[in-house]
Amino acid sequence: MGTDHYIACEERFEFLDLHKWLPDNDLASHNPCALKLGTYCGARTTRARVEAAIDTAKRGLLKEHPQHWIATAIPALVGFLNTHSNHSLTLYNDCADLPWYSTEAGWHRWKEIQGPMSCWSDDFEDVDLPRNIIDDLGIRNWPDALAHYEANCPCIHSPSIPDNLKDIFCSHLPGNTPPK
Repeated sequence: MGTDHYIACEERFEFLDLHKWLPDNDLASHNPCALKLGTYCGARTTRARVEAAIDTAKRGLLKEHPQHWIATAIPALVGFLNTHSNHSLTLYNDCADLPWYSTEAGWHRWKEIQGPMSCWSDDFEDVDLPRNIIDDLGIRNWPDALAHYEANCPCIHSPSIPDNLKDIFCSHLPGNTPPK
């Protein structure tokens, strides 16, 4: 199966799924599960280091294998870097829980940026983060959000889902202030 990697902006709480690619030449030589950042597996990175890894991929792997899946990830990653050019960036992996898992404090602040490696279905049915439900599905009220969760997210009945999911969701609606 391997380890999945994500790039995240710690200031806007947004992340992009990079599948099996760790786009940082300095970190790529490490065992990803050994990269520790608090209770998570990950490490800080910089735009320059990610851009160097993109360049390495273009000059090496993609030169010989232009149809490799990394070729589809590069435009989304460049877009992410452009959006978060002056922000603190972190590369996480799934060797441990991720900050956007519902068992983590503040999980609801996170938003996944859709990219070619996103695990969403084409119609976003399996989206479960409140900001994605609001921004990407256009759901703006709790009854519709609950209907979405119940129809598409079996985890809604999991003990890891907070009892105050309604309050959490509604706090992310325009004009409200999300909890920390």
